[in-house]
Amino acid sequence: SNFCGDAGAEALSCMLASLLESGVAYTRVLKLFRNGIADRGAGAIAMLIAAHRRRASGGSARAETQMIAEVHLSHNAIGDTGAQKLFDAATAAYPYRARSGELVPLWLRLEYNQLSGSRIPQHCGLMRGGAGGGGGGGVR
Repeated sequence: SNFCGDAGAEALSCMLASLLESGVAYTRVLKLFRNGIADRGAGAIAMLIAAHRRRASGGSARAETQMIAEVHLSHNAIGDTGAQKLFDAATAAYPYRARSGELVPLWLRLEYNQLSGSRIPQHCGLMRGGAGGGGGGGVR
């Protein structure tokens, strides 16, 4: 926990997306818990998730290994707006089907943020397997 806040989350997401787009590196696990990140930073992280999806949809043989597996954002200041951006990006990309045929989810941790809970019920079906069919779940 560095308390990087929204500005740090935006800078890090931008740098990681740039490395991904240039083929230098990709993100598998992003741990930014306890960093004072709010909706603006969550939006930047959502764009990083979307960038990985775009890169993976290019059809390269390594695309499956280049998807983000875990995003840990607990104990921040993310509200409903930021959570919605994260859910939208995650449900557009996950679950994806691995070469083995298995559906692979994104582990997205948002506990201890500033969520009102009013939108959470509509996402519970997605987290339980409603996204993408097959019962594998899209976001856990």
